[in-house]
Amino acid sequence: MFGNIKLIQVKDTFNTSKRLLGLIWQVDKKLFSAMVVAVTIPAIVPFINMYIYKLVIDMVVFAIGSGSFEISQLYPLLALRIFTYYIQDAAFATQDFVTNVFWTKVPIFFQQLIYEKTSSLDVQYFEDSEFQDLLEKVRQNQGFRPQNLVQNLFFGLQSLVQV
Repeated sequence: MFGNIKLIQVKDTFNTSKRLLGLIWQVDKKLFSAMVVAVTIPAIVPFINMYIYKLVIDMVVFAIGSGSFEISQLYPLLALRIFTYYIQDAAFATQDFVTNVFWTKVPIFFQQLIYEKTSSLDVQYFEDSEFQDLLEKVRQNQGFRPQNLVQNLFFGLQSLVQV
């Protein structure tokens, strides 16, 4: 019984998320793509850094074992590590910028969508108190709930890539 209810909730959540991501794709394809890239890069960079550190440790262990150390081999690894630092910093800055643009564009899109839908309705809908309550709830939540869900989905993608 409870397993079936949970499965239905997961399915509903997945379908809602898929529809919402489709709407965000309609708002701005470049913004959507930038968000995907901006959350993916910070998830990958730590693994690149770990590999760089592994190479440095291997170099030090080899130098201790052989008794000779080539400092010139260390410079490319340090340069690569500095490069990954700036890449990650740029990704975080891009992530902040894209999030600000996202939080600006999406509410405008949803507001227009709500106006289009409500303007096409008959008067009888507006006389119904339950519909009025539902419409008021939509107006109150349209400014932040969809964005929160999408942002959580993208950060979930970032965590998934890290895993």
